[in-house]
Amino acid sequence: MTVTFNANNHTYQNTVTKEYYISVTTFLSKYKKPFDKDKWSKVTAQRNGVTQEFVLNTWADITSTSLTKGTNYHLVMENFVKDKIKPFEYSTLIDSFTEKMKLILDDKSTVESEKLLFDHDARLAGTADLIINNKKSFYVVDFKTNKNFNFTNKYNEFLLSPVDYLPQCEFSTYGLQLSMYAYMTETLYNKPCAGLKIFYLNKKDDIETWTEINIPYMRSTIIDLIKDRKQQLQKNNNN
Repeated sequence: MTVTFNANNHTYQNTVTKEYYISVTTFLSKYKKPFDKDKWSKVTAQRNGVTQEFVLNTWADITSTSLTKGTNYHLVMENFVKDKIKPFEYSTLIDSFTEKMKLILDDKSTVESEKLLFDHDARLAGTADLIINNKKSFYVVDFKTNKNFNFTNKYNEFLLSPVDYLPQCEFSTYGLQLSMYAYMTETLYNKPCAGLKIFYLNKKDDIETWTEINIPYMRSTIIDLIKDRKQQLQKNNNN
């Protein structure tokens, strides 16, 4: 029994039961306080002396550009990992990746790109950018290209229970994402996780490289979240 991913509508489905699984990113977003777009667009418009509509349109353009950029860089790295395709304009970026990988790989390593992972009991699924399967352990690696990467929340805001001790920021949310992938991979490979790494796009003087950010494996936190997910499923089944 396995799970397939439909790229057209971004859904995960059990091949036997035909049940749809919730994606890891969608599931984890439930623990983030929702962004009040109407409130903050009005505040931004008033501060900058523009209309709210202008602010909303600008935000939409930024989001669209960011998604396109992220998809493009992920495709470049996926093509290199799978087929060693190295476009000249991305040579510096790929060289940066290759050097970092030398410190992770061993003589038995296999590198799996766009690895589909799942937890049947929790009805969860996701796709990891890279799983480095070494002789005795594995690494989870993720590429991030967004403009900001915050390690804290300047407004002192936190995620929702049961992870309300974590600040609402990229370091926390990406940490939970990679930790969830690690927990799923542990079950798949029956090996311990050696580390979680984010390769964050860094551009300086028109030279692009990957900055490596090590992420703590929050295994006990993931167990709590999966427990919370199963309780939600049970509650839904009883209603």
